[in-house]
Amino acid sequence: MMITVAIFSSTAISYVTLAYLNLGMLGTALARVLSSFAAFGYGIYALRGTIKTMFDTESLWKTSLACFFMAIAIVSMSYFLEGIVSQTLLLLLSVVLGAAVYFCGIVALRTVKKQDIELLNESLPEKLKVVSVWLDRLILAD
Repeated sequence: MMITVAIFSSTAISYVTLAYLNLGMLGTALARVLSSFAAFGYGIYALRGTIKTMFDTESLWKTSLACFFMAIAIVSMSYFLEGIVSQTLLLLLSVVLGAAVYFCGIVALRTVKKQDIELLNESLPEKLKVVSVWLDRLILAD
């Protein structure tokens, strides 16, 4: 039943943002965000009796703030460059700018903790351990 509700709500959100509101690429992004929130809520609701859920509220608000900065940067860039550059280039620039702003945001807000880097180091295969070493140097450098 929960899967049916999740699929229906995701489809409904996508339809409203794309067909009814005619938001184009921004509508697709908005539909994805809203669908993710709905799926997260359904998942928490479904698992509430099975597992005890705990949230790191500090990291949650910090990553949300970094996402807000990223969204402002992307929307601003799209506003100024739309019609000047192709949609493909605009998408590429949006991804690069978004990743850079988000990364700078989580570093500036000190969202990543030493424990997170250690967990990443334990989870990565041997060939990719260099990623956690670089993240440790970039993010946790004081």
